[in-house]
Amino acid sequence: MEKSNFTYRPLFFLNRYIVWLNIKIAVKRNFSTLKGAMKQKLLLDIDGVVVDFTSEVIRIHSEKYPNDQFKPIDEWHFYTAFTHADKMYDLMEDDTMHGIILKNAPAYPEALEDYNKLISAYDVQFVTSRKEIYRDITVASLSRYGFVLQNPVIFTSDKESVPGNILIDDNISFLDKFTQSHQDRIGIALDRPWNQKWGGPRIGRLKEMVEKKDWKVKYVNN
Repeated sequence: MEKSNFTYRPLFFLNRYIVWLNIKIAVKRNFSTLKGAMKQKLLLDIDGVVVDFTSEVIRIHSEKYPNDQFKPIDEWHFYTAFTHADKMYDLMEDDTMHGIILKNAPAYPEALEDYNKLISAYDVQFVTSRKEIYRDITVASLSRYGFVLQNPVIFTSDKESVPGNILIDDNISFLDKFTQSHQDRIGIALDRPWNQKWGGPRIGRLKEMVEKKDWKVKYVNN
């Protein structure tokens, strides 16, 4: 009998080790899930934040009207910056042409690097005022530029209706509505020439949300 006990003792300890290892793996997985659940929900605009929509419009304007000049873009509705503002507005309102612009508009050079840092610290949700008909173009473009989506893209102009703690946008109107929708919500402007009248928090790059812990204090009074 003693020999038999000795024979099965290694198997006993092996089983105990396997049970301990499974518990350790389960705890690690649950902690990772809990950690992810604890992340703040951050809503992120696309155009003017990660995608340079205006540069593609300027390129098209230059092709169509090579001899025309345009003023610096200092407001979100930037059509007035062009000599042929009415024609450019009509061009943008054409769904087919607008889709082509969205498809070809490049990502800002630093956007992907900053976005990857952002998703390490926040639960990021893209929210765009683009029309729903541009979903396939939008998702394909983001994927082409290397953006890995944590959540499906939401298409709406009522960004304040989307659950989330923080909104990063380049549009003052969206930031205002979001901030006013609840006292605990924060609207943050990504610094652009057309949102200088925004009196709330402001950042120069998305990565500042992760790298600068005092960003609220630094930018709230700008």
